[in-house]
Amino acid sequence: MREKIFDNYLFIPIIGLPGAGVTETLDQLEKNGEQTVSIDELLGTRGMCIQALSAEVLPTQEEFDSRLVATFRNLDRDAPVYIGWKPTDVFGVKLPPKLVDNVRRASCVVLPRKRQERLARVLNQYATPELSTDTVVEFLSPKVSAEALGEILAHAKSSDKEPFPDLLACVIERYFDPEYIDEICRFNGAFVGNIDSATGQFDGKFLPNLTREKITSYVI
Repeated sequence: MREKIFDNYLFIPIIGLPGAGVTETLDQLEKNGEQTVSIDELLGTRGMCIQALSAEVLPTQEEFDSRLVATFRNLDRDAPVYIGWKPTDVFGVKLPPKLVDNVRRASCVVLPRKRQERLARVLNQYATPELSTDTVVEFLSPKVSAEALGEILAHAKSSDKEPFPDLLACVIERYFDPEYIDEICRFNGAFVGNIDSATGQFDGKFLPNLTREKITSYVI
């Protein structure tokens, strides 16, 4: 892949922890004529929080690379590119290093929904996914501590009737949220707030020096 294709764009990365509404934000921006890139759309997934724990089949690396290059060939370098962004190690495919570096040099936009509201949105959207204990163990074992994994599995077995809400809440709290916060801290500052999809203006606060504590106060 010729990685020069990812150079010289004005990236505006949009990050939201699971359930924050990144997909809706990108959709509205696109409807209003803005340039958008959705990694989820290129992967053909329903969203990182569910996809990473389900048996959905991702495209091959070659298929994904081809889709990514085709998308960037149609972009205008003279206009901003709003790109939905997430922790790179949970995408399920490898992103080109040049793209990752260029995106992280920008200041990101963080959608500031709190965890309880985010969880309610995720549960409302994904009320009946097929999640099994084995799937959770396979995905999380190399990524979290034994203590965290034990707590997650305890939630998975805590209810014979409705195990999914407790399981998902624990997975988001102990794995996804920390991963997203770590990714946000890699950026050159963050606008914490929402984007006016009609004007592209930011409604929020700019944080120049990112720490886990600062970001956590807005999204947990």
